[in-house]
Amino acid sequence: MNLTAIRRLVLVGNVAAFGAAGAAAWHAFDSRPAPRDEKEWPKLFPVKQAATVEAGPGLGPQPEFIAAVNWSQGEKPKPVSQEAVVEAPKVDPFKVKYKLNCVFVAEPKQESYAQLALTAAGAPGFSVKVGEKIPDDPADRGNPNTKYTPWRLVDVYSASLDGSGKSTARFLNFETDEEVVLELVTATPGGSFASSKSSTGAGDSRQWQTARVDGKPVENQPSRINFLRVDKVKGEYEVEFPDEEWEWLDEHGEKEIGKIATAPYKDASGNPAGFTFKSVLPGSRAADLGFKAEDRIISVNGEKTNTIEQAVSVGKRQQEAGKSTFVVKGIRAGKEINYTFHAKKKAKK
Repeated sequence: MNLTAIRRLVLVGNVAAFGAAGAAAWHAFDSRPAPRDEKEWPKLFPVKQAATVEAGPGLGPQPEFIAAVNWSQGEKPKPVSQEAVVEAPKVDPFKVKYKLNCVFVAEPKQESYAQLALTAAGAPGFSVKVGEKIPDDPADRGNPNTKYTPWRLVDVYSASLDGSGKSTARFLNFETDEEVVLELVTATPGGSFASSKSSTGAGDSRQWQTARVDGKPVENQPSRINFLRVDKVKGEYEVEFPDEEWEWLDEHGEKEIGKIATAPYKDASGNPAGFTFKSVLPGSRAADLGFKAEDRIISVNGEKTNTIEQAVSVGKRQQEAGKSTFVVKGIRAGKEINYTFHAKKKAKK
């Protein structure tokens, strides 16, 4: 057998082997596996048979579950009940700082006063008249440069008026409109809290200086306005202006206007409808009266005013004509406010 014959024999063998392999593959793809006997499956995947139990309302937790929830790091934290949380009582900083010693009710009402004391140990008492603001430092209140808090005494009530044994002093913060009432309960109703008429009352600790050669009031003076009545719910404020305050305004009123920024106000139709305070400088007369930014002034004694200069002009003109009471109507936070000013100063001739 020569070499050529051997090569042909090998080629025929390879072809036969390749054909046999292809036929086997085709048979594997085309065939369907025979189902395995169910008894054979546990041999492949051994499982532990468990007794069948019927679930019911009396079925308790099984040991396997109990073991699963007993964690090695300890029991689960118990939930805290919201009802068990008690909030700390709110502390009123005003009542913490001040306490009421006594009140004195007089006629006229602006001569009434309340005697307060700082709660700090050893602090001396001091008196505040109705309409007067509490000073930052009560010991320095005789100084014309004394600074004052925004809290003003607006009303007092004596225990002697009804024999209840309870006296009260009502304070109003003219910056925030917050109101605080201090109470004093006495063992003997009435006691020293008697009501009486007085022309001097507690006296005025604020010094009114006329250091100028011409006798006119100097500019650096505390306001002398007296609040006769304050009802912030109704938006009603009744104020008395003594002669000295009018003299001060005659001399320094123009500078006071400069401490207020205003802007004209127009209604929905574009018509002028008063003016609005855009800013009120602390310590100004307007701030002492309780006027705030965004307050809108509408009229003075029923006469419409669209600028602050016009409002001042209307007031002066009406005063010279003999008016002694002026009602300034405005709007604050969407509600009407009314300031009633009583002037003691006689009309100019």
